[in-house]
Amino acid sequence: MAMLIHEFKKYKVNNFRDYINEIVSPIEHLYGTNDNFDNEKIINDINGVHTFFLHDDIYYVVYINKDGYFGFGSSAEYSANISNYSDSNSFTKSTKQKNNGFKIFNFTFYVILKLIQKQKLKEYWFEGSNLKLKKVYKKMVSNKKFQKNLNDIGYTIEEFKDSYFIKGK
Repeated sequence: MAMLIHEFKKYKVNNFRDYINEIVSPIEHLYGTNDNFDNEKIINDINGVHTFFLHDDIYYVVYINKDGYFGFGSSAEYSANISNYSDSNSFTKSTKQKNNGFKIFNFTFYVILKLIQKQKLKEYWFEGSNLKLKKVYKKMVSNKKFQKNLNDIGYTIEEFKDSYFIKGK
């Protein structure tokens, strides 16, 4: 937190909320299925679409199943099997260990946009399997830059009960 406050003071933005909104936005990052995770390949199979990225020796998978539900997981070891990635602590344990939660959040935004462009469903759903993940998704879908990026590729975000969905125009 001290690092965030230092950065906040450095950029002299009006308030902390503006600062957080400013630093949380899709950031281009290498992703893929090869050894270097840089071939921009997205696997499209009967279960949906997914791809991987690597950051600070932690492996991440981002996927959308065939019904349009998003998923995300992390692992200390690479596996081509996405069920070997844990989603219960992806934005908590692994990101806190490396002090890079915002980076992972931003890289995930970017990869989600790429997956949506590849899959082209009419609707996508963010539905957290636990309270922490629901909070993460709420932050993601409320982000103005993420909303703008989605709008740029023909989608809008709407809230539905405890879930959010991305709807094609």
